[in-house]
Amino acid sequence: MNKQVIKDNWESFCHWKDGGEVLAKHPEKGWIQYYGEDIWTHKNILIVINDKYVEFRKALAEGKTVIIVDDDSPHGDIGIKEVKCQEDLKMVHERHLRIKPDEPMNEPKFKVGDWVRLSNGSVAQIDMLNAKDGTGVISFGDFEFVRNIELWEPKEGDVVVCWDNKQVSRIITTFKQVAWGQGREGLFKDTHGKYYDNCIPHIGQDFKDMK
Repeated sequence: MNKQVIKDNWESFCHWKDGGEVLAKHPEKGWIQYYGEDIWTHKNILIVINDKYVEFRKALAEGKTVIIVDDDSPHGDIGIKEVKCQEDLKMVHERHLRIKPDEPMNEPKFKVGDWVRLSNGSVAQIDMLNAKDGTGVISFGDFEFVRNIELWEPKEGDVVVCWDNKQVSRIITTFKQVAWGQGREGLFKDTHGKYYDNCIPHIGQDFKDMK
């Protein structure tokens, strides 16, 4: 056995010595289960405990970011903090853990002013982007949302605010569908059969505050 390999993977080694299962990342086969002692002789090998946290353990070993979220919040998934090491995982219930997706630097998925639908179904408008790490984490007031956010698109039955490009007046109505054919492609149709150039969700905002 290689002492340095054991030292670098001490938690996994102790788990294995006690009869527990471990996974190692094979250069060609990916993550596989090892049974023999030879696993502890390979240098520069990734080894993790095979338990209920295994997907998060593999992510950490590969240099990915694992975060803790509060998915019981009425505001959707709220990022709390980042998991720093393998040992931290067992202090958190697995349903509160997320693997942060890789996103290109300087290419945020959203922009200020976008309307988005949260994981709980509610709708909000982005008022700030957290660009600390270039990942486009979104903030609404005091909360940071990091998961299960999608750009808002009207669904049949949504209460919306519609207007035409050439008109200042706006109307609160019920969305039916996005039009197609007869020269109306892309227009927003309401349940009254009228067509509009623009459509945003109505969440009780005043007309004077709308953008």
